[in-house]
Amino acid sequence: MSQPDNRARRNNYAAQTTDATVTPLADISIYIGQVLNITAFISARRTGGASGTAGDCAGYELNAVFKCPDGITAVQVGSTSTIANEDDAAWDAAFSVSGSTISLDVTGASGVNISWNCAADIVQAN
Repeated sequence: MSQPDNRARRNNYAAQTTDATVTPLADISIYIGQVLNITAFISARRTGGASGTAGDCAGYELNAVFKCPDGITAVQVGSTSTIANEDDAAWDAAFSVSGSTISLDVTGASGVNISWNCAADIVQAN
């Protein structure tokens, strides 16, 4: 029987949006030779603003696998599996990659204050 190790972890993140600009909710570094399987559970709630409807909310579950064969560039393996349940279809959550950083990005709506919260399970293989 194998022993537990620290290659699986849960990180929590939070952000606020007030417009339709893509906003990083989390930045996750990946290093040479690593593989990361990331599942993010995201909840969002309208907290105010001139637009939108009181009580608007959303929930997302994203899963994707990334590798970093050269230590410089993260590469997504396959596509992101996404479950989205939202009152406003303009809201969104998605992964993006820049160099060796994997970002979990959220997008709100113009004139709407949104509180975003995330728990991300990250499982690593070296």
